[in-house]
Amino acid sequence: MVTINIFRVNTHRLLHKKEEYVGIKTGVTTTAGACLASYVHINARSFIIIVLNSKKLSMRFTDT
Repeated sequence: MVTINIFRVNTHRLLHKKEEYVGIKTGVTTTAGACLASYVHINARSFIIIVLNSKKLSMRFTDT
């Protein structure tokens, strides 16, 4: 039996800063630019935030 360990780094920076951020997906496409989809749970309410076409990769977190 062969064991393969795979290590992945989560690039959703907000997950490491605030416990309200549950996650979802970062990404980049030619059409939509730098993107970030987030799921947030605050004060018993849930929100999905979609940011498209941020000027820079790092700005998608600030834009959120």
